[in-house]
Amino acid sequence: MGILSKEQIFINDGMSFKKEVIQLIVEKAVELGLSDNNEELMNSFMEREALGMTGLGEGIAIPHAKSSSVNRVSVMVVKSEIPIQWESFDDGPVYIAIALLVPKENADNIHLKVLSNLTRKLVNKEFKENLLCSNTPEEIMELFKEFSINS
Repeated sequence: MGILSKEQIFINDGMSFKKEVIQLIVEKAVELGLSDNNEELMNSFMEREALGMTGLGEGIAIPHAKSSSVNRVSVMVVKSEIPIQWESFDDGPVYIAIALLVPKENADNIHLKVLSNLTRKLVNKEFKENLLCSNTPEEIMELFKEFSINS
């Protein structure tokens, strides 16, 4: 099983604040069986946010949580048509949040692999433009179709 599925991608135009987006990610992660504890997962995300910016700039943020409530390494994507207020390196709004959920056990090794693979994709200008222009979970899934821990 891959770390991203169509069910883990959400197109949402009603949220304009970081905390709302992270809350959606947490709720959906529990619904999908990726985590078994809303409160613990939310706390993990917010603790990481308190350490420093996860807004990369150019409309993209990568919030991430390492938590014992996470059942398997997963990626979730939230795309918004309206700007999300999110601290970022370019002081611009965020339109896409790519959330990493990592089990606390062996988290550093897995976390670094996933971030490395994601970063390689995000430095590709065409990939980033296509991601920002995507309108459906299917389009986003197609862009990430070969995304895995090992690639």
